Amino acid sequence: MPHGMSYAVSGLVRDYYTEGWPGKNLADGLINIMRAIGVPNGLSGVGYTADDLDALADKGWKQRRVVENAARQITKEEMGKIFAGALSYW
Repeated sequence: MPHGMSYAVSGLVRDYYTEGWPGKNLADGLINIMRAIGVPNGLSGVGYTADDLDALADKGWKQRRVVENAARQITKEEMGKIFAGALSYW
Protein backbone atom coordinates (compact mmCIF):
# COMPACT_ATOMS: atom_id res chain seq x y z
CA MET A 1 0.00 0.00 0.00
CA PRO A 2 1.45 3.42 -0.90
CA HIS A 3 2.54 5.36 2.18
CA GLY A 4 0.37 8.34 1.20
CA MET A 5 -2.74 6.16 1.53
CA SER A 6 -1.81 4.66 4.86
CA TYR A 7 -3.35 7.40 6.99
CA ALA A 8 -6.48 7.58 4.90
CA VAL A 9 -7.14 3.89 5.38
CA SER A 10 -6.03 3.65 8.99
CA GLY A 11 -9.53 3.75 10.40
CA LEU A 12 -8.81 6.44 12.93
CA VAL A 13 -9.92 9.47 10.95
CA ARG A 14 -13.50 8.35 10.45
CA ASP A 15 -14.31 7.75 14.12
CA TYR A 16 -12.21 10.37 15.91
CA TYR A 17 -14.16 13.35 17.28
CA THR A 18 -12.81 15.67 19.92
CA GLU A 19 -15.09 17.91 21.97
CA GLY A 20 -15.85 21.19 20.23
CA TRP A 21 -14.43 20.05 16.88
CA PRO A 22 -16.60 19.88 13.75
CA GLY A 23 -16.66 16.11 14.23
CA LYS A 24 -18.78 14.20 11.80
CA ASN A 25 -18.74 17.07 9.31
CA LEU A 26 -14.95 16.87 9.19
CA ALA A 27 -14.94 13.08 8.72
CA ASP A 28 -17.67 13.28 6.07
CA GLY A 29 -15.76 16.02 4.28
CA LEU A 30 -12.61 13.92 4.23
CA ILE A 31 -14.53 10.93 2.87
CA ASN A 32 -16.06 13.15 0.17
CA ILE A 33 -12.57 14.29 -0.86
CA MET A 34 -11.31 10.70 -0.86
CA ARG A 35 -14.18 9.63 -3.12
CA ALA A 36 -13.75 12.61 -5.43
CA ILE A 37 -10.07 11.91 -6.04
CA GLY A 38 -10.48 8.16 -6.35
CA VAL A 39 -8.90 6.93 -3.12
CA PRO A 40 -9.89 3.29 -2.67
CA ASN A 41 -12.63 2.57 -0.14
CA GLY A 42 -10.45 1.48 2.75
CA LEU A 43 -8.51 -1.74 2.90
CA SER A 44 -11.18 -3.58 0.94
CA GLY A 45 -10.57 -1.14 -1.90
CA VAL A 46 -7.01 -2.40 -2.21
CA GLY A 47 -7.91 -6.08 -2.00
CA TYR A 48 -7.97 -6.97 1.70
CA THR A 49 -10.86 -8.80 3.36
CA ALA A 50 -11.86 -9.68 6.91
CA ASP A 51 -9.91 -12.90 6.43
CA ASP A 52 -6.71 -10.81 6.30
CA LEU A 53 -7.22 -8.96 9.59
CA ASP A 54 -5.20 -11.32 11.79
CA ALA A 55 -2.25 -11.27 9.38
CA LEU A 56 -2.42 -7.47 9.11
CA ALA A 57 -2.37 -7.13 12.90
CA ASP A 58 0.48 -9.65 13.21
CA LYS A 59 2.60 -7.87 10.62
CA GLY A 60 1.65 -4.41 11.86
CA TRP A 61 2.58 -5.36 15.42
CA LYS A 62 6.10 -6.17 14.24
CA GLN A 63 6.54 -2.56 13.10
CA ARG A 64 7.84 -1.48 16.49
CA ARG A 65 8.64 2.08 15.41
CA VAL A 66 4.98 2.63 14.58
CA VAL A 67 3.68 0.90 17.71
CA GLU A 68 6.12 2.55 20.11
CA ASN A 69 5.64 6.05 18.64
CA ALA A 70 1.85 5.92 18.68
CA ALA A 71 0.02 8.71 20.48
CA ARG A 72 -1.01 6.19 23.13
CA GLN A 73 -0.11 2.61 23.94
CA ILE A 74 -2.18 0.03 22.12
CA THR A 75 -2.48 -3.72 22.22
CA LYS A 76 -2.23 -6.07 19.29
CA GLU A 77 -5.97 -6.70 19.66
CA GLU A 78 -6.67 -2.97 19.38
CA MET A 79 -4.52 -2.85 16.27
CA GLY A 80 -6.72 -5.59 14.81
CA LYS A 81 -9.80 -3.48 15.56
CA ILE A 82 -8.21 -0.50 13.82
CA PHE A 83 -7.66 -2.63 10.72
CA ALA A 84 -11.23 -3.95 10.95
CA GLY A 85 -12.52 -0.38 11.08
CA ALA A 86 -10.44 0.46 8.03
CA LEU A 87 -11.95 -2.20 5.76
CA SER A 88 -14.38 0.36 4.30
CA TYR A 89 -15.50 3.92 4.86
CA TRP A 90 -18.57 4.24 2.68
